[in-house]
Amino acid sequence: MPISYTNRKGLPFYLCQGVTKTGKPRYYFAREPKEPPVEQIPEGFTISESVNGIVSLTKAKPRLILPAEVAAVEAGVQRHRKALNYRVSVKPNEIQVYELVGPAPEALIAALRRDGLFRSAAMDSQVGHRSVL
Repeated sequence: MPISYTNRKGLPFYLCQGVTKTGKPRYYFAREPKEPPVEQIPEGFTISESVNGIVSLTKAKPRLILPAEVAAVEAGVQRHRKALNYRVSVKPNEIQVYELVGPAPEALIAALRRDGLFRSAAMDSQVGHRSVL
């Protein structure tokens, strides 16, 4: 069975393998499965997701951050009254908290609609399914 990963936006990604110019294997994630399917994550690698929902295969690195520390930061962010404006990202030696800068997508659409610059119902429904950050 091919390796797949669903990101936080609900989009499925499939692990694919290509070949570099020098003949070495190259791994990447794509929205559609490619042939031949990759059945196993290569040794020494792990699946990671960026704060923007981009899925990658990265080299596994030892982390200095304890799971309890990550859980404490995530719990603190979730208690915030505007928790949807923040994302937590864990790096090997630090915890990063990202904040949405600028208006929320819904507020931006409302302003564009008010000024007569946004009229697409199809785009409106797509934006409603996207996450804030």
